[in-house]
Amino acid sequence: MFIVESLQSGYRQGKKTKVLHANVGFALEAGSLLLLAGKNGAGKSTLMQILCGLQQPLSGTVMVNGQHLHTCSVTEKAGLVSMMYAHPPDVPLTLAKEVV
Repeated sequence: MFIVESLQSGYRQGKKTKVLHANVGFALEAGSLLLLAGKNGAGKSTLMQILCGLQQPLSGTVMVNGQHLHTCSVTEKAGLVSMMYAHPPDVPLTLAKEVV
């Protein structure tokens, strides 16, 4: 089970915080797919990076099978979630563990 509770996504620039999404919450059963669509600059990539544990949320929790995703090791995260980009990042000759 993939559970997102009270998630706030965005980023900090100096003393300012830019909130892109607030109070996001949902649950997905195992084997579910999630599609995220929206305008350029809407924060889709930021939200997906948070949902995959690659970026910390401003607040809230992301849990996979009862484990807090943002406290898992990289190896544990790799066994719990995956993300497929429509246009994969251009990172030539880089090992996957260097990107994660």
